[in-house]
Amino acid sequence: MINLYSPKNEVELAIIKSILEGANIPYFVHNDHF
Repeated sequence: MINLYSPKNEVELAIIKSILEGANIPYFVHNDHF
């Protein structure tokens, strides 16, 4: 698996997840906590 992006905080993570879900793009988040 390739690391594409590492968000700096939970807000960034939530925004990215929302965008990916809205576009029906599958994704995986490793260590989903800060």
